[in-house]
Amino acid sequence: MIKLLDILKEAKQVGSLYHWTDFVGSLNIISQNFLKGYITDTFKQPAISFTRDKNFYKGKNKLATKPEICFIIDGDKLSNHYKIQPFQDSTIKKDEMEEKVITEGIKNFSQYVTKIIIIKNRFNKSPIYSPDQIENKWKLVGGEGYPNYKKYIEWLTSKGFNIENILNEAKQVGTLYHFTSLKNLLSIIQNNTLIASNTTDFIDKKLKLQCVSLTRTSNKNQFSISNKSECVLILDGDKLSNKYKITPYHDPNQYYFSDEEYDEMEERICKNIVNLDKYIIKIILSKPNPEIESLLKEKNIPYEIK
Repeated sequence: MIKLLDILKEAKQVGSLYHWTDFVGSLNIISQNFLKGYITDTFKQPAISFTRDKNFYKGKNKLATKPEICFIIDGDKLSNHYKIQPFQDSTIKKDEMEEKVITEGIKNFSQYVTKIIIIKNRFNKSPIYSPDQIENKWKLVGGEGYPNYKKYIEWLTSKGFNIENILNEAKQVGTLYHFTSLKNLLSIIQNNTLIASNTTDFIDKKLKLQCVSLTRTSNKNQFSISNKSECVLILDGDKLSNKYKITPYHDPNQYYFSDEEYDEMEERICKNIVNLDKYIIKIILSKPNPEIESLLKEKNIPYEIK
């Protein structure tokens, strides 16, 4: 029988990431096929900021540039080549759903781009340039203005990118995992609730709230949890985000043996998750348990034993 530790040795489940920039920034990125990392006041090493919130541009968020263009990134593919870690700016109260890629730059950037979003109503429609003129951003910065929206679309399409106008969608969180013991699982399923822990490690020190700890990695070895964890709840993070605030969390006291292997990719929800069955994709058990299996069948919750 395959043990729980061997269950899910897969790539990280990151989902879609969004990088917002202005028009001139997009020209630079596409022309060079390179997204440059920067050092900021709140992050003291070269890094690139992404968000998991497609509607990020709508709020009063802290952006270095006017949000006009958004690159939608395949986070799973990106995580195979770059370290991605949750980040919460301590100077900002609002959860920006931010992720940092710690690098001086992402090479061959286009291979990670699944689509480009353009906010049409923020786009200057004059004057008109041809696609070959658009590619030289320095001609545009020198006081000549932005290109025509239609010409810009033609240029992007010629580069092989899929385009869409902005749509209102929920946050793109992806799959989340909660590891626990069989004893706790029985209580969780019976009450249909994932209760925020009252242990010191899972109390938000700023908000003084108890939290549920989740992770975006399916590899238990990468998440430093108790060896008593005998099962995992696989949850729909997108559905959860419509009801609950999900906050990236990085334990500053966590000891990592290597930067990549022990990135916990932790997320926290600082309240009880009720009506839990609405969010469960599947439950994986490390060994047979007739009582739990009977309960899962009764509640029509998918499960596997591995």
